[in-house]
Amino acid sequence: MVKNASFTFNISWILPDNFPSIVNQQIKVVGTEGICEIDSQDRGMLSSYSNDKACHIINPFSKYVVYDMTDNVKISEYTCESIIYFTKLLKMIKEGKKLEELKGKYPDDEQAINITRVGIIRSKMPIELVRYEDEEAGNSFGENRSTWL
Repeated sequence: MVKNASFTFNISWILPDNFPSIVNQQIKVVGTEGICEIDSQDRGMLSSYSNDKACHIINPFSKYVVYDMTDNVKISEYTCESIIYFTKLLKMIKEGKKLEELKGKYPDDEQAINITRVGIIRSKMPIELVRYEDEEAGNSFGENRSTWL
């Protein structure tokens, strides 16, 4: 049995407006000799152990080399591809496409609610859902607990 260790898993879709990303998931393992964190915000893993001189940062998907069928090199990375995809969506909107026409081409509020439901159900923790209303925009978010679960 492991002693003097803790393990946490956090998933959040509701973050402050100034947070660097719109979603965040984390796994953190803390023990007597070190810590290991995997965080979707940083797209990688950080580990630090008491017997090492420095911490270790592993981010395998931030940048990698891909070869196509003709051995042409293509530098690919998660961050770059996400930004390019986002700018293509913005271009389509600028050219007159409506969000309804782009449904399914980007993660929307319905997908966020569904993954939040999974996290809540899997955690088996009691929760309280709060209704948020943006009267200026005519939007409201949230429902009562029985509807969500």
